[in-house]
Amino acid sequence: GPADDSAISTPWAGLASLPEREEVTELLGDLAAAGRSQLTVLLLGKSGVGKSSLVNAFLGEALARVMAFKLQADTDTSTAFVKHAGDDAGRAAGFRVKFIDTCGLEDPEAGDTINYAALAKIAGDVGGQPIDVVLYVDRLDLYRVDPLDRTALRAIGNVFGGSVWKRTVLALT
Repeated sequence: GPADDSAISTPWAGLASLPEREEVTELLGDLAAAGRSQLTVLLLGKSGVGKSSLVNAFLGEALARVMAFKLQADTDTSTAFVKHAGDDAGRAAGFRVKFIDTCGLEDPEAGDTINYAALAKIAGDVGGQPIDVVLYVDRLDLYRVDPLDRTALRAIGNVFGGSVWKRTVLALT
């Protein structure tokens, strides 16, 4: 599953095309020098905000299944993609990056509430492995915070613990 650190990694083709390639390669090299071998990134957010599209943009290939505005069944709560930096990445060569794409956080039966079962299953999927970065994804063109946003943020804090916010970045798509 997504928590399996022995997952086979494939070359990260998209690294070369990232505008921030040098900065990312330097960061991965610093982590490698500190004895780390993998960076794990968890994407969370409501349905249709661009989590899978963002994963595909980072990877440089269409691996994550994009399902705009479609609520996924709770059997597909998370999917992991593990890539490694190529030989041309200097001291970051071979360093692994795991992106964990997740389903939307709304309840498919009642779209105006959070699917706590799916959120708990995501937490179970990643349980025991360190999550280095959480990307909370939302749409840039949605300019207001609605009650569901507040509920989602509270639920994430309740399920993952308050310290999750220390390593969370807001990604606007």
